[in-house]
Amino acid sequence: MIVQYSHNDAGWSPAPTGVARGVYEGQFVDCSIRISMSEDMCVVYLLENNDGKKYIGFTSNLQKRIQYHNEGKSTFTKSRGPWMLKWQSKPMTASEARKLELLIS
Repeated sequence: MIVQYSHNDAGWSPAPTGVARGVYEGQFVDCSIRISMSEDMCVVYLLENNDGKKYIGFTSNLQKRIQYHNEGKSTFTKSRGPWMLKWQSKPMTASEARKLELLIS
């Protein structure tokens, strides 16, 4: 599986097809992400609120996690909602999701 996103002055946004991409300290970064179906699958997600604030995370249950954010149960997103899903990756292992989350944060 290959995931792609891009960053511009407006923030993170889904990009067409290709490899995962990001800007890190002014350098463009590409990486491929392999899936192993033997582990629990997760997705990396990007939320945005009405003020344009963004939150990046990963979870194995996206619907439940968004509800958790909107109910104010997450320290960072508490009292900043409502949060809307702007992007999500394809399913991947938790280890791969953690790496992608760190890459795009």
